[in-house]
Amino acid sequence: MATLVETVSTMLGKEVTVEFAMEFANNQFGVLTSYLNKNRKISVDKAKETLENAGYFGITWTLPDIIERAKSDGFKITKEQARQIGKNIDKAHDCEYGITWLSVSDQIEMFCIENNIKRKDL
Repeated sequence: MATLVETVSTMLGKEVTVEFAMEFANNQFGVLTSYLNKNRKISVDKAKETLENAGYFGITWTLPDIIERAKSDGFKITKEQARQIGKNIDKAHDCEYGITWLSVSDQIEMFCIENNIKRKDL
């Protein structure tokens, strides 16, 4: 199995330091899990276990989480739209408070407004 540094280097297409790889893993746990799952053909649980064994911990949000929250907020979105919202959530979250259902809803609503996706009657 590839080391964390090798995995991050491959993802970014450039050499990285151990410190950078550790920071990247802490900030991008969900992205790294997804990458490992897709490109290493291992389960998300195995990817999480691998990172936890290396001392990295985090909560992974999924496309179904975002799609279901959008639905409960009155929006119908696609997987690709949910993926973009997930990226927006990752970029915009406040590290003091983490990612909450409220911040997920806020990002869904902002995305839907920017992309002219209308709210459906609940």
